[in-house]
Amino acid sequence: GIISATSTGFGRMIPRLLDGLKTRNKVLRTHCVSSLTMCFEHWSTPVLERYADDVATTLRASLADAEGDVRMHCAMLLGILAPV
Repeated sequence: GIISATSTGFGRMIPRLLDGLKTRNKVLRTHCVSSLTMCFEHWSTPVLERYADDVATTLRASLADAEGDVRMHCAMLLGILAPV
């Protein structure tokens, strides 16, 4: 997929995924947080450090999401972010 196609990442993609986490559509929120997780697993740190604070803030808010899959992926991603 597009996320694993590069190790440096596409920086402009992260704010769009964060916006998707704020929508009312639970399927879109689930896919956005899943994609963010893949970004932080596959991309190099420099491109991700720029958005780390925004991602952490949005994820903390999303931990209270009504959708269980969103909460699960948020918790996983916060675990990945902890060392960064």
